[in-house]
Amino acid sequence: SPPENLREFVQQAFHHHVLYLDNMSGLPTWLSDAFSRLATGDGFSKRELFSDDEDVIYPLQGLGGVNGVNLVASQPDFLDRSIILHLDPIPDEARVEEKALRASFQEAKVEILGGMFDALAAAMQELGNVHLPRKPRMADFAVWGVAVSRVLGYRDNDFLGAFARNVREQSMAALEASLVAQALLRFMKGKREWRGNATALLGELERHTDEMKINTKGEGWPKAPHIL
Repeated sequence: SPPENLREFVQQAFHHHVLYLDNMSGLPTWLSDAFSRLATGDGFSKRELFSDDEDVIYPLQGLGGVNGVNLVASQPDFLDRSIILHLDPIPDEARVEEKALRASFQEAKVEILGGMFDALAAAMQELGNVHLPRKPRMADFAVWGVAVSRVLGYRDNDFLGAFARNVREQSMAALEASLVAQALLRFMKGKREWRGNATALLGELERHTDEMKINTKGEGWPKAPHIL
């Protein structure tokens, strides 16, 4: 279940190799930001109990994940650090009971774990040979991804192409999740350019909000030009 506040998030992330939230319908902004910092590294301090001035410091960097029936994340910085996986629903005839699923996993677990360790060990040997002419954002992840793909028998471009497609998908997801972006796309339809200040632009965008069923009083719509 999701943590209730940042302090609880830090506590959970510090004590788990992977912090995974199940069956989410959305992420509040503070939690999205916390996941972003977890991916690239963060530190959190609080006052030590029964102390006037001593700090307890939690250094954090690790893996996080969320799942849901819709796209849970919409913040661009979160999406920038994410791999989006679309999972198909399991057909009725392919479903199994949990007892059978657990037995099957227990049988395969040793081989799966061994394969992961073999791939990691080989990738560590290959890492020094990876020299990318251009590095995307999350550059270390890209370098490791190429090293892993090589030892699994794939070409560099197989991984980099898949990574680039994921980034494009993230961008589209961010646009689809943004009320302002949707109104802006509607406003610019048929136009090559538009010039004006933020006040004028906000007025132009709000001309389209009724037809798009956008509630300008709700969360996600800028209340003033400087926020836009």
